[in-house]
Amino acid sequence: MKRIAPFAILSILLAFALPSCELVTENPPEPILKPANHFVINEVFTLPKTHQRAFSWIEMYNPTRDTIDLDEWAIAFRSTGQLTRYAVDSLGRPIFASIIVLRQGEGEWEIPFKAVEQGRKVFPFEFATITNNEERLLSYTDYGLGLGPKLEASRSFVWEQFFENPDTTRPDTVLQLVLDFQLETTDQILLKRYTQQNPQGQVVDVVRYGNYVYTGGSDPYPNCRSIGVIPEFQSIARYNGAYNTGNTAEDFYRTGIDVPGTRPIPHWLSQAYKQ
Repeated sequence: MKRIAPFAILSILLAFALPSCELVTENPPEPILKPANHFVINEVFTLPKTHQRAFSWIEMYNPTRDTIDLDEWAIAFRSTGQLTRYAVDSLGRPIFASIIVLRQGEGEWEIPFKAVEQGRKVFPFEFATITNNEERLLSYTDYGLGLGPKLEASRSFVWEQFFENPDTTRPDTVLQLVLDFQLETTDQILLKRYTQQNPQGQVVDVVRYGNYVYTGGSDPYPNCRSIGVIPEFQSIARYNGAYNTGNTAEDFYRTGIDVPGTRPIPHWLSQAYKQ
């Protein structure tokens, strides 16, 4: 009888013992999108106040099918400012004795978009960018071709609201806001909406950056963690699809750092990367 080599016997036994294996290649799972259903802050850029050419800009995005009336909206951030009310005579000259300082110093201040340019709309899937230096915005970024308004508010922002007194025997009044529109390197930015139903304003979106930590007692947005420091001449940008969990550290990436080779692209689909 012909003898079978031991190693051949082992091969036969393994062939029966092991189940047949089939190589299957699986595609990576599609990311789960969590799109916002409201107007959002989409990208933020700022250079330190001590920088020789410091400037800032904030981009918003409308991921809804509704048209946004910017006259109802404002952004709030940390700055130094002063809010004053005073009366004016029939020639519009301030009456010195009537000047009342309502608020001043460092703290959270707001820029109403209607104070920059009235009547601007943001149509569905459009952007709106506000900056304190349009020339530098165009010089230092890949300014995209997306549609939507671009608003320029000077760094020393001044907003005056005139109130005509129906009583002609009494002077008219002016409400004047003067503040420094240059974002801090560590802060939170609030996007707020004012309507007739909610004249006190409603915070719709919160973005925290620069390792911001809330220090005012009970945090009103405890689930919103800050993303890291914005690198010089870079930005933080929201992930594709208006990705929104209410947590900045989850919803945003830092251009040039978290996604190497990228740079700020305001007024365009800067949400180029999926979470």
